[in-house]
Amino acid sequence: MFDIGWLEIMVIISVAIIVVGPKDIPKMLRTVGKYIKKAKSVMRDFQNQIEEVADISELKELKAEAEKLKNFDLESNLNDMAKASDETKSDDATPLMTENSEAVAKEST
Repeated sequence: MFDIGWLEIMVIISVAIIVVGPKDIPKMLRTVGKYIKKAKSVMRDFQNQIEEVADISELKELKAEAEKLKNFDLESNLNDMAKASDETKSDDATPLMTENSEAVAKEST
């Protein structure tokens, strides 16, 4: 995470022993541990809040899509599609029927 080597760790420990003293190092380490624990807790809470906001925005999007589907008139759309399909079938079928009937008439003669 911090990319600290063994040499840097030894320097930090040496400075801590000189500055704090050997008696107070356990107290200092406990205090540092508490602060690290608090920082992790704050980071976890922050991450949970971010995820909560993301979930809320996703729910709003889903609600908007549900409203669109609720207002969607399936029956009229299907009727329109059926009418368009019938028109296409009748337009396409007429030339084929005349071509086929002409071919049959030529074969029978």
